Amino acid sequence: MKIPETIPEIQALFKPFNTQGSILLWKDRGEREWSTRWIIDHYKVLKLTTGGFWLGTFDLDFWKWDGQGASLPLHFHKIVRIEQEDGWELELWEQGGRRFRIEMIFDVDNPDAVKVWNEYIVAREEEIPYLERIRELEDKLRMLCEEEEKRP
Repeated sequence: MKIPETIPEIQALFKPFNTQGSILLWKDRGEREWSTRWIIDHYKVLKLTTGGFWLGTFDLDFWKWDGQGASLPLHFHKIVRIEQEDGWELELWEQGGRRFRIEMIFDVDNPDAVKVWNEYIVAREEEIPYLERIRELEDKLRMLCEEEEKRP
């Protein structure tokens, strides 16, 4: 599918995954098996770029992250291709060849993930600084994307 031309159009592709909850899998170029499953809080289109867009992914622990530790709960990716056969999965290709598959969380397929997602939503909504934290980290990711684009 052709990548939409505006940030709101691209962001609309991620809306169901941001509200229902999703699992993100990835594999590097040449790998056959999908690996590393993360439950993602939300996906945010950060910036349009030549041939694609920058996407931020926020793991469930991002809103509690204090800036310390080796495991960064947010990531950014330069996406150059999108495929979507239905509204329940979305495949993305990063500029370097890594592929991502986003799968909607369904009780039938993954009851444990649904339980974690539902518990997380309740806990998250009780955190007042949550929305402030989102904006702060999205701004940080946008700056990182701009720095990455300047690299030779």
